[in-house]
Amino acid sequence: MTTHIKTDPGNWVRLADYIRSGKSPIDMRWLVFHRREAMRQFGCLLKLGKGILIDHDRLMAYLEELDRRKEGIVPKLSQGALPEERGFS
Repeated sequence: MTTHIKTDPGNWVRLADYIRSGKSPIDMRWLVFHRREAMRQFGCLLKLGKGILIDHDRLMAYLEELDRRKEGIVPKLSQGALPEERGFS
């Protein structure tokens, strides 16, 4: 059985508007830069064309999940991997 969180369409706001609102306890640009794909998979970020939408309630759940897993904003890279192996050049 798959559970989907139902979200009122009004909960999604543009990233720039969300940053201006001051609701986020962290730097959203930094978080999105490092965790965009994980946030999209979790369901707190939507990427539509060049635009990014954020849902505050889901974002807070995502941050709680990171805390539960004892992870920071920046994902840990594989130990001993060379920059080229991690996708950097």
